[in-house]
Amino acid sequence: MSAASLADLLASQLPHGLAVRARALLGTQAALDRVLPAALAGHVRVMQLENDLLSLACDSGAVASRLRHQTDALMANLGKHGVDVTTVRVVA
Repeated sequence: MSAASLADLLASQLPHGLAVRARALLGTQAALDRVLPAALAGHVRVMQLENDLLSLACDSGAVASRLRHQTDALMANLGKHGVDVTTVRVVA
């Protein structure tokens, strides 16, 4: 299912505020997918974005470790795509 069709489904089934938040998280995930290195793409998911803190879940400890070493570049690249964060929390 594409992100757009999922957003449409959410918009039709969820209360407005929850649908707006879900769309925002989907947009953040799309931006993350664009800026992640190929080796990490598909292994990292957005859990939460609140108060400029981006929480990410990784498939494994190895992916999480690699991502932790790249958080500064990740924040800069996300900012170029309209996702402004000051802190990234990475969990495996």
